[in-house]
Amino acid sequence: MDLEKLIKIPDRIRGFDVNSQGNKIVLSVNLRKNFDVYIFDIKKRNLKSITSNIGICGSPSFSPDGNKIIFQVDSKGEEKSNICMWSKKGIKFIVKNEHNNIQPTWSPDGEAIFYISDRNSIWFKSIKENKAEKLIKRDSTIWSFAVSPNREIIVFANEYSGGGGKKIFWYSMKNKKIKELKIKNSGEEEFYPFTIFASNFSPDSKQFIFAANPIDVFDIGVYSFCNGTTDWIVKSNHEKIPLSFSPSGKEIIYLEFKKGNYFLKAISFKNGKEIKLLLDNEFGYDNTKWISDKELIVFAYSYFSPPKLCKIGKTKMEDIVSFTPSDICKDDFVKPEFIEYKSFDGIEIPALLYRCKKDIGKALINIHGGPRINGDMGWEPYVQYLVSHGYTVLMPDYRGSTGYGRKYQDLNKGDLGGKDLKDIVWGAKWLKKHKFVKNNRIGIFGLSYGGYLTLLALSKYPNLWKAGICISGIYNWATQYKNTRGFIRSFIEKHFGKPEDNPELYRERSPITYIDNIKAKCLLIHGKHDARCPIEQLLETKNKLLKRCELFVYPDEGHGIIKTKNKIDLYKRIVKFFDSCL
Repeated sequence: MDLEKLIKIPDRIRGFDVNSQGNKIVLSVNLRKNFDVYIFDIKKRNLKSITSNIGICGSPSFSPDGNKIIFQVDSKGEEKSNICMWSKKGIKFIVKNEHNNIQPTWSPDGEAIFYISDRNSIWFKSIKENKAEKLIKRDSTIWSFAVSPNREIIVFANEYSGGGGKKIFWYSMKNKKIKELKIKNSGEEEFYPFTIFASNFSPDSKQFIFAANPIDVFDIGVYSFCNGTTDWIVKSNHEKIPLSFSPSGKEIIYLEFKKGNYFLKAISFKNGKEIKLLLDNEFGYDNTKWISDKELIVFAYSYFSPPKLCKIGKTKMEDIVSFTPSDICKDDFVKPEFIEYKSFDGIEIPALLYRCKKDIGKALINIHGGPRINGDMGWEPYVQYLVSHGYTVLMPDYRGSTGYGRKYQDLNKGDLGGKDLKDIVWGAKWLKKHKFVKNNRIGIFGLSYGGYLTLLALSKYPNLWKAGICISGIYNWATQYKNTRGFIRSFIEKHFGKPEDNPELYRERSPITYIDNIKAKCLLIHGKHDARCPIEQLLETKNKLLKRCELFVYPDEGHGIIKTKNKIDLYKRIVKFFDSCL
């Protein structure tokens, strides 16, 4: 495998939309230096860029008449996005200030937009009059929102006060009042925070689909605005994410997570019966956009295929926008195995195992961030490259990960860096027990919270590892709390309280406390403009860290490494580092 060639393949689509005529797609993808916005003509199969390296672009959407496009752009990776509008006249900023303005959404008449600013307020701005009005202000994080087709209701997901779970509220544009979407006898329900789309509304604006986990896993309910009741229409033993009503309102599309993959499913809204979709089950799926009641565009991906957009009809599934080079061969890639292994207390930890074809006794543990996300069988080019070079890679969904129900997700509540760390350690022991490791040639790496667990593992279990890489990680919880974004500060408070109230817990769970214990080779990587895990916590203890670790800072990156040239450099560093150490 050619690592640089693999990394240059676009690995993510940061939002897409289909125009009302159903003949064009707008998408944000990292086809060149950064995430730019492109228009794809479905009939002509022609892809045309409308931006060129102006920053990290995302959430593009067509105006109702299809003549304009809005999108957000973060110029430096500092998570301070502004909102642009494209038309045949060119691009202009329609929201530009020092705040973080995200999730731009057209009003149904195309005369205005709605958006979230600084994660805690929803705004309305008339494009013609160039006037902005704050509609909703909350004391805690607003994760996402949607505007009803008749423009009378805004539904939004809001964090509990004090950094707890999420609840769904709806705001009446007529009387300016907010009501909570309540579920009877549900206890401390938590709604899925990232799945509120305009398509969650029924076409007549009278109902709304959502996911909640009042018992354990996320099931799908339909809320009626007329009588305030909820009907649970999809229940199973697996997590689900609602996506959309069909244009007629007769069908509902949703995702179901099962054994490391997201499967796309459809049901009849009238009777709840499953409708078979013509899908390739070797792929996982994400968002969808309907062209008509008979066709929809879906986001698909696989371990052997980078993200692409496909069209699903009544008779076939076909690629529409694909970035897979013609010489990429499925047989060159290793399909991850879904496994479970026992942790220190007997709890089964789900994980994906990439088993190299020629085992030479070298293994790596790749830890996801979050912690409230999960791994899946998606496009992981750097992992595939490592596997092709003789590494077995384990990607555990440690306790606290999503995808396995609320009970599993809550197992690390108030215990960050505790039992979840032991899940990682027991993953390493599992690899050794099953003879994937020889002569202790095992390494560990992760990004964000995964970087945090990496540092903690290296310093608290120093004899277990030979090498580790921390990318955009957490070093000192007290400094992290002081400098990070507000919604992350709320998350920290939920688990640890405030630093002044629990200084010993903050110290005890911070890797910097144990950094002198590290025996393995260690590489630290960070973006200078990181707003989530600010670089200050690294710099304040730089001298202490450099006694044990190597350090490299990307001066033009934020949280995670996004730009193509930097990603190429990053993954070459990762491979070179582990090759030299293991």
